[in-house]
Amino acid sequence: YEADPEDADALVTVARALARQGDIDAAEQLLKEFVEEHGDNAEPWITLGRFYLALPDRQRWQQASTALTRALILEPDNLPAITEMIQVQTRLGNQAEAAALCDRYLEHRPDAPHVLYRKASLLAVRDPQSSEAFEAVERALALRDDPEYRALRGYLYLNQGEYEAASQDLTQAADALQNTTAQLDTALAEAYLGMGDRETARRYHDAARSKSEAGQPVDQARLESIYERLNQQDG
Repeated sequence: YEADPEDADALVTVARALARQGDIDAAEQLLKEFVEEHGDNAEPWITLGRFYLALPDRQRWQQASTALTRALILEPDNLPAITEMIQVQTRLGNQAEAAALCDRYLEHRPDAPHVLYRKASLLAVRDPQSSEAFEAVERALALRDDPEYRALRGYLYLNQGEYEAASQDLTQAADALQNTTAQLDTALAEAYLGMGDRETARRYHDAARSKSEAGQPVDQARLESIYERLNQQDG
Protein backbone atom coordinates (compact mmCIF):
# COMPACT_ATOMS: atom_id res chain seq x y z
CA TYR A 1 0.00 0.00 0.00
CA GLU A 2 1.42 3.40 -0.99
CA ALA A 3 0.47 5.98 1.61
CA ASP A 4 -1.32 9.07 0.39
CA PRO A 5 -2.41 12.04 2.53
CA GLU A 6 -5.84 12.00 0.89
CA ASP A 7 -6.35 8.28 1.45
CA ALA A 8 -6.35 7.98 5.24
CA ASP A 9 -9.70 6.17 5.31
CA ALA A 10 -8.48 3.46 2.94
CA LEU A 11 -5.30 3.09 4.96
CA VAL A 12 -7.27 2.64 8.16
CA THR A 13 -9.41 0.01 6.42
CA VAL A 14 -6.30 -1.94 5.44
CA ALA A 15 -4.81 -1.56 8.93
CA ARG A 16 -8.02 -2.76 10.57
CA ALA A 17 -8.15 -5.76 8.24
CA LEU A 18 -4.60 -6.67 9.24
CA ALA A 19 -5.47 -6.22 12.92
CA ARG A 20 -8.52 -8.47 12.58
CA GLN A 21 -6.27 -11.12 11.08
CA GLY A 22 -4.10 -10.83 14.17
CA ASP A 23 -1.24 -9.01 12.48
CA ILE A 24 -1.16 -6.00 14.80
CA ASP A 25 2.52 -5.34 14.09
CA ALA A 26 1.94 -5.06 10.33
CA ALA A 27 -1.02 -2.77 10.87
CA GLU A 28 1.00 -0.56 13.20
CA GLN A 29 3.94 -0.46 10.80
CA LEU A 30 1.66 0.62 7.95
CA LEU A 31 0.33 3.51 10.01
CA LYS A 32 3.77 4.51 11.27
CA GLU A 33 5.06 4.69 7.71
CA PHE A 34 2.10 6.90 6.86
CA VAL A 35 3.00 9.19 9.78
CA GLU A 36 6.66 9.30 8.74
CA GLU A 37 5.60 10.44 5.27
CA HIS A 38 3.03 12.99 6.37
CA GLY A 39 3.80 13.73 10.03
CA ASP A 40 3.75 17.48 9.48
CA ASN A 41 -0.07 17.22 9.31
CA ALA A 42 -2.32 16.46 12.26
CA GLU A 43 -4.51 13.90 10.45
CA PRO A 44 -1.94 11.06 10.26
CA TRP A 45 -1.27 11.37 13.99
CA ILE A 46 -5.00 11.25 14.68
CA THR A 47 -5.27 8.15 12.50
CA LEU A 48 -2.47 6.47 14.46
CA GLY A 49 -4.04 7.53 17.75
CA ARG A 50 -7.38 6.03 16.76
CA PHE A 51 -5.68 2.78 15.84
CA TYR A 52 -4.04 2.51 19.26
CA LEU A 53 -7.26 3.52 21.01
CA ALA A 54 -9.14 0.66 19.34
CA LEU A 55 -6.80 -1.92 20.91
CA PRO A 56 -7.69 -3.43 24.32
CA ASP A 57 -4.37 -2.58 25.91
CA ARG A 58 -3.57 0.20 28.38
CA GLN A 59 -0.06 0.57 27.00
CA ARG A 60 -1.55 1.15 23.55
CA TRP A 61 -3.82 3.82 25.00
CA GLN A 62 -0.71 5.56 26.31
CA GLN A 63 0.67 5.43 22.77
CA ALA A 64 -2.63 6.88 21.53
CA SER A 65 -2.16 9.77 23.96
CA THR A 66 1.33 10.40 22.58
CA ALA A 67 0.12 10.37 18.97
CA LEU A 68 -2.82 12.67 19.70
CA THR A 69 -0.57 15.03 21.64
CA ARG A 70 1.55 15.35 18.50
CA ALA A 71 -1.61 16.15 16.51
CA LEU A 72 -2.62 18.83 19.00
CA ILE A 73 0.84 20.38 18.95
CA LEU A 74 0.40 20.80 15.20
CA GLU A 75 -3.22 21.94 15.45
CA PRO A 76 -4.22 22.93 19.01
CA ASP A 77 -7.86 23.47 18.04
CA ASN A 78 -8.30 20.25 16.06
CA LEU A 79 -11.67 19.00 17.36
CA PRO A 80 -11.37 15.37 16.18
CA ALA A 81 -8.04 15.14 18.02
CA ILE A 82 -9.57 16.64 21.16
CA THR A 83 -12.49 14.19 20.91
CA GLU A 84 -10.17 11.18 20.69
CA MET A 85 -8.01 12.52 23.52
CA ILE A 86 -11.09 12.77 25.72
CA GLN A 87 -11.66 9.06 25.16
CA VAL A 88 -8.02 8.25 25.86
CA GLN A 89 -7.92 10.16 29.14
CA THR A 90 -11.24 8.66 30.19
CA ARG A 91 -9.97 5.12 29.61
CA LEU A 92 -6.76 5.89 31.46
CA GLY A 93 -8.82 7.08 34.44
CA ASN A 94 -7.76 10.71 34.16
CA GLN A 95 -11.20 12.23 34.71
CA ALA A 96 -9.97 15.74 35.49
CA GLU A 97 -7.91 15.88 32.29
CA ALA A 98 -10.78 14.47 30.24
CA ALA A 99 -13.22 17.02 31.69
CA ALA A 100 -10.79 19.84 30.91
CA LEU A 101 -10.59 18.59 27.33
CA CYS A 102 -14.38 18.66 27.15
CA ASP A 103 -14.27 22.33 28.13
CA ARG A 104 -11.61 22.91 25.50
CA TYR A 105 -13.89 21.37 22.86
CA LEU A 106 -16.93 23.30 24.08
CA GLU A 107 -15.08 26.60 23.74
CA HIS A 108 -15.35 26.03 19.99
CA ARG A 109 -18.70 24.22 19.86
CA PRO A 110 -20.70 25.01 23.02
CA ASP A 111 -23.78 23.22 21.69
CA ALA A 112 -22.21 19.80 21.11
CA PRO A 113 -24.56 17.47 23.04
CA HIS A 114 -22.26 14.42 22.99
CA VAL A 115 -19.43 16.42 24.59
CA LEU A 116 -21.76 18.01 27.14
CA TYR A 117 -22.92 14.50 28.05
CA ARG A 118 -19.35 13.23 28.33
CA LYS A 119 -18.42 16.17 30.54
CA ALA A 120 -21.44 15.55 32.77
CA SER A 121 -20.56 11.84 33.04
CA LEU A 122 -16.99 12.63 34.04
CA LEU A 123 -18.03 15.21 36.64
CA ALA A 124 -20.64 12.82 38.07
CA VAL A 125 -17.96 10.18 38.68
CA ARG A 126 -15.98 12.67 40.74
CA ASP A 127 -19.02 14.15 42.50
CA PRO A 128 -22.37 12.29 42.22
CA GLN A 129 -24.17 15.47 43.33
CA SER A 130 -22.29 17.87 41.05
CA SER A 131 -24.40 20.86 40.04
CA GLU A 132 -22.05 21.44 37.10
CA ALA A 133 -22.70 17.90 35.87
CA PHE A 134 -26.44 18.50 36.17
CA GLU A 135 -26.21 21.74 34.19
CA ALA A 136 -24.19 20.05 31.45
CA VAL A 137 -26.59 17.13 31.02
CA GLU A 138 -29.55 19.52 31.07
CA ARG A 139 -27.98 21.42 28.17
CA ALA A 140 -27.30 18.16 26.35
CA LEU A 141 -30.92 17.06 26.74
CA ALA A 142 -32.18 20.42 25.51
CA LEU A 143 -30.21 19.80 22.33
CA ARG A 144 -30.95 16.08 21.91
CA ASP A 145 -33.39 13.85 23.79
CA ASP A 146 -31.15 10.81 24.05
CA PRO A 147 -31.97 7.95 26.49
CA GLU A 148 -28.38 7.82 27.71
CA TYR A 149 -28.51 11.52 28.57
CA ARG A 150 -31.86 11.04 30.30
CA ALA A 151 -30.50 8.10 32.29
CA LEU A 152 -27.57 10.20 33.50
CA ARG A 153 -29.89 12.97 34.64
CA GLY A 154 -31.95 10.31 36.41
CA TYR A 155 -28.85 9.11 38.28
CA LEU A 156 -28.08 12.68 39.31
CA TYR A 157 -31.64 13.21 40.53
CA LEU A 158 -31.35 9.95 42.46
CA ASN A 159 -28.17 11.09 44.20
CA GLN A 160 -29.98 14.30 45.20
CA GLY A 161 -32.83 12.30 46.72
CA GLU A 162 -35.33 13.53 44.12
CA TYR A 163 -36.87 10.10 43.63
CA GLU A 164 -39.92 10.99 41.55
CA ALA A 165 -37.91 12.99 39.03
CA ALA A 166 -35.32 10.20 38.97
CA SER A 167 -37.94 7.54 38.32
CA GLN A 168 -39.40 9.53 35.43
CA ASP A 169 -36.06 9.97 33.68
CA LEU A 170 -34.88 6.43 34.39
CA THR A 171 -38.16 4.87 33.26
CA GLN A 172 -38.16 6.85 30.01
CA ALA A 173 -34.55 5.83 29.41
CA ALA A 174 -35.35 2.17 30.13
CA ASP A 175 -38.32 2.24 27.75
CA ALA A 176 -36.21 3.74 24.97
CA LEU A 177 -33.24 1.42 25.52
CA GLN A 178 -35.45 -1.70 25.78
CA ASN A 179 -32.67 -3.91 27.15
CA THR A 180 -31.82 -2.31 30.48
CA THR A 181 -28.56 -2.89 32.32
CA ALA A 182 -28.08 -4.09 35.88
CA GLN A 183 -26.97 -0.57 36.79
CA LEU A 184 -30.13 0.99 35.39
CA ASP A 185 -32.35 -1.59 37.11
CA THR A 186 -30.56 -0.88 40.39
CA ALA A 187 -31.16 2.85 40.01
CA LEU A 188 -34.84 2.24 39.23
CA ALA A 189 -35.14 0.00 42.29
CA GLU A 190 -33.68 2.73 44.49
CA ALA A 191 -35.92 5.39 42.98
CA TYR A 192 -39.11 3.40 43.50
CA LEU A 193 -38.05 2.39 46.99
CA GLY A 194 -37.52 6.05 47.79
CA MET A 195 -41.06 6.72 46.58
CA GLY A 196 -42.45 3.97 48.78
CA ASP A 197 -43.36 1.60 45.94
CA ARG A 198 -41.80 -1.58 47.33
CA GLU A 199 -43.36 -3.94 44.81
CA THR A 200 -41.87 -2.16 41.80
CA ALA A 201 -38.62 -1.62 43.66
CA ARG A 202 -38.32 -5.35 44.36
CA ARG A 203 -39.03 -6.20 40.74
CA TYR A 204 -36.20 -3.98 39.54
CA HIS A 205 -33.94 -5.19 42.35
CA ASP A 206 -34.50 -8.82 41.34
CA ALA A 207 -33.84 -7.98 37.68
CA ALA A 208 -30.61 -6.19 38.62
CA ARG A 209 -29.43 -9.09 40.77
CA SER A 210 -30.18 -11.60 38.01
CA LYS A 211 -28.22 -9.58 35.47
CA SER A 212 -25.38 -9.12 37.95
CA GLU A 213 -25.17 -12.88 38.49
CA ALA A 214 -25.02 -13.27 34.71
CA GLY A 215 -21.90 -11.09 34.67
CA GLN A 216 -23.15 -7.54 34.14
CA PRO A 217 -21.32 -4.88 36.17
CA VAL A 218 -23.26 -3.27 39.01
CA ASP A 219 -22.63 -1.28 42.17
CA GLN A 220 -22.83 -4.22 44.56
CA ALA A 221 -22.85 -2.04 47.68
CA ARG A 222 -25.82 -0.10 46.35
CA LEU A 223 -27.64 -3.28 45.35
CA GLU A 224 -27.09 -4.82 48.79
CA SER A 225 -28.29 -1.64 50.48
CA ILE A 226 -31.53 -1.83 48.50
CA TYR A 227 -31.91 -5.51 49.40
CA GLU A 228 -31.48 -4.76 53.10
CA ARG A 229 -33.95 -1.87 53.00
CA LEU A 230 -36.52 -4.00 51.21
CA ASN A 231 -36.18 -6.74 53.81
CA GLN A 232 -36.35 -4.30 56.70
CA GLN A 233 -39.54 -2.79 55.33
CA ASP A 234 -40.99 -6.24 54.63
CA GLY A 235 -40.24 -7.18 58.22
